[in-house]
Amino acid sequence: MGTFGRAVVAAALVAALLPATAQAMVNGTLATAPGSTVSVDADTAPCSGTLIAPSVVLTAAHCLKAETTSVRIRTGTVDRSVGGDGQTFDAVRWTVHPEASPPLHDLAYVDLGENSTAVPATTPAQGYLPPAGTALLVRGFGLIAEGGEHQVLMREGQVQTVACPSGIVAPAPTVCTKTSAPYPTAPCRGDSGGPLMTPPGVLIGVMSQASSGCQEYSTYTPLAGNLGFFDDALRQPRLTGRLMQSTVAINGGGVRILRADGSVAATAANDGRGFQAIVAGGTYDVEASAPGYATRRYEDVVIDGPVTLSPALTLASANAGKAKVTSASRRRDGRLAVRLTVTPPTGGGTARISITGVLTATSSKGRNYGLGTVKVTVKKKKTLTVLLKPSRSVRAKAKVGRKVRIGVLTPTAVLANVVVKIRKG
Repeated sequence: MGTFGRAVVAAALVAALLPATAQAMVNGTLATAPGSTVSVDADTAPCSGTLIAPSVVLTAAHCLKAETTSVRIRTGTVDRSVGGDGQTFDAVRWTVHPEASPPLHDLAYVDLGENSTAVPATTPAQGYLPPAGTALLVRGFGLIAEGGEHQVLMREGQVQTVACPSGIVAPAPTVCTKTSAPYPTAPCRGDSGGPLMTPPGVLIGVMSQASSGCQEYSTYTPLAGNLGFFDDALRQPRLTGRLMQSTVAINGGGVRILRADGSVAATAANDGRGFQAIVAGGTYDVEASAPGYATRRYEDVVIDGPVTLSPALTLASANAGKAKVTSASRRRDGRLAVRLTVTPPTGGGTARISITGVLTATSSKGRNYGLGTVKVTVKKKKTLTVLLKPSRSVRAKAKVGRKVRIGVLTPTAVLANVVVKIRKG
């Protein structure tokens, strides 16, 4: 846990309140079930966290430093060591509260890139702050005494809220607990980011700091007062994942997220951890590609919150299928005739091919217009002409000389994606 600073804590408390990124629950008991509590092992600090959505973990901001380059999450287990039960995730992205200054706004969320099978935590009504004297549950991993060894097993215990000491000048809500009978449990280093919960398991805050020796005051960042950031963590539309070949992650390439009219809503590069694209909520087509691999397409992907996708790409080969678009011409009736040659990707089998058209904008601020889709069945290499049927209003705009983007697709691959000029039919 980070030290109070930046005029947040009076000088008398600065020496007493220390970061909790090195120990775990003092006087806690071994947890018998993991619930939504997870371990958060950054390469800069061991911490704890809470699964708040199948692919999102909430933890403390100070656990993820500017120099952090990797974060490993263990869900569905009381044992943070890799192996055995539970699931292990190497995080794709992590986002720290822009105003984090522990214990104020000491929040961060981690996108796993895949969905955990563990059950996420329940979250409270907006704005809930526990009054002094409330008994709450804390859970986490780490040491059980100052100066001890790191623990691999989760511990838990009850704490009781108190009025925060007068030395804490907090411009945002902060929750404090104090170790005293009959509540001897005290969070400590390594419990940072772990949950502060009501006994039924409703998440209300995140562990931020502990006293020196982990025997007196502890502070927590509540969700109340940070609802905008928490809502982003839980609901911001984004697509996160990694490109794969079988079970091996691919480094390079990326994804394009396409609107219904074929325009690009977002792109994201796939680096050593994976990719993430943030878009407005809606339904999109997603194209995934990497050098040396056949492009794969996913249609009608609903992105209305944190969504994961890990496309499995296959090496490009002569059997991957291909298409060559030779022309797009305007007929007298206003329809567009697209001439193309298609080789099915199934190596001689029957393939269902979709040919789509998009009238591209004439300027960066202009609109694209969908020209329709035609589906054909192809059993072998074939040259054919298909007729796109745009609406009457779009048909008037599809003039000779305008550019159109023609896509030739199978359900899982892109065989062609080219721009050609409309010529006279």
